[in-house]
Amino acid sequence: MSLERAREYLKSKGFESNIIIPEHSSATVAEAAQALGCEPGMIAKTLSFLQSGPDGLD
Repeated sequence: MSLERAREYLKSKGFESNIIIPEHSSATVAEAAQALGCEPGMIAKTLSFLQSGPDGLD
């Protein structure tokens, strides 16, 4: 899913997206925490979604 499509989807569901794109790598939890200036325990690197529509977005 493209960034713009993700933004559009979140907005259509009533969420104003707060997508953060760090300047440095966020490939690992440690890197993401460092890039965002937070503790590693505050980073969710895996999200699971229940698919109901053909594209998994419903």
